[in-house]
Parts: sequence; C-alpha cells; structure tokens
Amino acid sequence: DMIGFCKQWNGVIDSAQKAVELDAGYHAAYYTLAVANNNRENCDDEVLKYCEMYLEKAPSDARKRVDTHFMAAFTHAHKIHTGEGGRESLEQVRFHRGKAKELEPSI
Repeated sequence: DMIGFCKQWNGVIDSAQKAVELDAGYHAAYYTLAVANNNRENCDDEVLKYCEMYLEKAPSDARKRVDTHFMAAFTHAHKIHTGEGGRESLEQVRFHRGKAKELEPSI
C-alpha cells in the first residue's frame, strides 16, 4: 500500500542523512536525498536543495549529473505549474535543461 511505500522513502532519507553526517563530501548521498524527496509530496524545495548540493560536490564527470539537472528542471517546472515558482523558476528550468543537454547531447 502507499503508506508502506512512503515509509520506505523515509528510511532512505534517514540513511542518506546519516551518510552525510559522517561525510559531508559524499556526493552520492545528496543525489539519493534528492531522488527520495522527489518521490514525496510537497518537497520541491528539498529536492532543489539536494540537487544543488550534489552539483556542488560531485566531480564534473559524475555519472548522475545529467539526471540531476533534469530533476532540477522538472522540479522548477512543477513549482511554476503549482503557482509557487515565477520568473526565477523559469530561468532555472532553462538553465538546467541546457546543462543536461550540454552534458548529454544525444538527449
């Protein structure tokens, strides 16, 4: 059922937060936090926070950079759709989509 499914994401978040507490430079944990929060209701700000933290800490050739840019673009687009995001969100959608396409030109 959905309650059990949502609780699993809470467990993922708890584990990733513990990993960050042990090693703040562990960039994969920030990606995990972004994905887990992306699967929860009303967590756009958390998703964006962890996307930015991942992009700051991950090496420039990190495998999940493209996915992270697309997740950030989608989250900003969702904020626009729900009325929470404005011009800045639109600019961020364009920025992150452009970065993703720059890193993965076949997309």
